[in-house]
Amino acid sequence: MVTAWGKTATPPPGWYPDPEQPANVRWWDGTTWTEHRAPVWQPPMGSWVGPGSAAANHELDWVLPVNRDGFAIASGYLALFSFIPNPVTSLAAIACGWAALRRIRTSGKLGRGRAWFGIIVGGLSLGLFSFAVLAAI
Repeated sequence: MVTAWGKTATPPPGWYPDPEQPANVRWWDGTTWTEHRAPVWQPPMGSWVGPGSAAANHELDWVLPVNRDGFAIASGYLALFSFIPNPVTSLAAIACGWAALRRIRTSGKLGRGRAWFGIIVGGLSLGLFSFAVLAAI
């Protein structure tokens, strides 16, 4: 490669198409080809990769309720409402949590943590509510 000043420049070190085996990439160390080769990645048969198709981004899965079971999401929010002890949201959080755990086993979705959070907080809230009612009697 010739630069604007007439000097020859070589590409920086990196993986480049192998001049000897087009189906591979080969490591260029900045001065010469090494013996390190790797096959070029090909998309699986039947999948289309083109403009507008992107790999799934899982960076925010732990923050946003993305790719989670609906019952797990409901269980988590109901558990938050259960911090004010009451039997309605407590029992609903527990029921949604159990339903989510059963569905997650077969669906492969996320949400086990939220489901367990709903079950535990809902149970503690229900126990605290029961204790308060019995203490008032």
